[in-house]
This record gives sequence, C-alpha cells and structure tokens, in this order.
Amino acid sequence: MKILGGEATPAVGFGLGVERLIMEMKRVQAKPFKAPKPKIFLAQLGDLAKKKSLRLFLELEKNGILISESFGRGSLKSQLRVANKLGVEFTLILGQKEALDRTVIIKNMATGEQETVSTDKLVDVVKKKLKMDNVIVYHNNK
Repeated sequence: MKILGGEATPAVGFGLGVERLIMEMKRVQAKPFKAPKPKIFLAQLGDLAKKKSLRLFLELEKNGILISESFGRGSLKSQLRVANKLGVEFTLILGQKEALDRTVIIKNMATGEQETVSTDKLVDVVKKKLKMDNVIVYHNNK
C-alpha cells in the first residue's frame, strides 16, 4: 500500500498462474476429464447374497472391471432401475438361490437375455462379454 501512496499495511498475497494454465490447455486443445462409466452393475437380494456380493465386487474390481452397485435394501426392480440410469451393459444378479449355488445371473441390459454362470468363472465370462481380453491391471500395494 505504501508503494501505491497509502499507509504501510501488512498483507499476504500469492499468485497461481491460472491464466497460463488455461492458455496452455487451449494451445494443446485439452479435453475435460470424464470419469469412466461402469459397464457392470451388481444387484443382490437377501442377506446371504449381500455378504457374497461384496467378495464378488472386490474380485471384479481387482481385475480391472468398472462396476457399480447398490448395497442398500432395494428391490430387484429398483436396483435394475439404478442400473438403467447408469447405462451399464450388464447387471449381475445375486439372490439367495444363487448365493447357495455359487452362481450369478448375468443380464444383458439391452436385450434382456440372461445366463447363469459359476462364480469361479465370472471374471473370465464378464471380461469376454466386455471384450476385455487384453486388459492389464496395475495395483500399487504400498
């Protein structure tokens, strides 16, 4: 303030250089970041299915499959509505029967076709359906 003709006034300031960042983004024609959308939704019905679904969710996620879920208490119909809103390609349905049989129903959301798959083969089947044969997953386990 003293340099500008006023009284000596203590102050703090900083500069970010945001204008330079914006100019550089325009120069390289940077596109805004879009978070990847899940292609799979995991729906579950019943307590046993909810317990087993968490393990399935982690296994799919660990294998590089973008997955969403609704671990709430909603009905299958309401969970399928959420899956539709998300625009996923497939919904994995795990009910009490499937939890006991160690299977999962894979529902194609576009065609409505369903198939039952063993939980042991689920990751491979889902990758094949999503055409993810060459996915490399990096885990930083620090």
